[in-house]
Amino acid sequence: ELYLIPFALLKGSSSNEYLYERFSLIAVPSIQALSASAKGQAKKNASAYGNSSSTAAVIGNPKLPSSVMDRWLWGPMPSAEEEAFAVSELLGCQALVGSAATKETVMSALAQAECVHFATHISWKLAALVLAPNAESVPSGRKGSFGNSYMIPESLHMQDDASDVGSISDCPPLQEFLL
Repeated sequence: ELYLIPFALLKGSSSNEYLYERFSLIAVPSIQALSASAKGQAKKNASAYGNSSSTAAVIGNPKLPSSVMDRWLWGPMPSAEEEAFAVSELLGCQALVGSAATKETVMSALAQAECVHFATHISWKLAALVLAPNAESVPSGRKGSFGNSYMIPESLHMQDDASDVGSISDCPPLQEFLL
């Protein structure tokens, strides 16, 4: 039922522009249809520009520390990794999965991508996609190893009890793994 959402008419929170004003969007009924379309377009582009590849970014099953998974009640997603590999094979690109699906690598891939596919957890509460934190940002089990560097929205402070707040120090900062 996602095809019923008029993505082209959505606006970003920091912009008054519609998505169709900023990006070229297409909607396809299935990934196989996109693959067939991409192959046809690649052949056209190859003859017109001498280039036979288009760029896609496929992200799946980012590896999260157990403290993050416990804190936000996210479970493992092994089928998301399988999905990412299947989609990347259809699109002719390499999937970013597991610990390779960090915010830094994903942002770099997005800058080059013409097509994007995410198979990750999402946080409705934080309006964000969940990615893998950088390895150096994961605390080594010591409380307070990041000091006061956590960026927690005010709406979450009101709903957290003392035990939840204590467990936050075992997690990497939200800005490290949310997009």
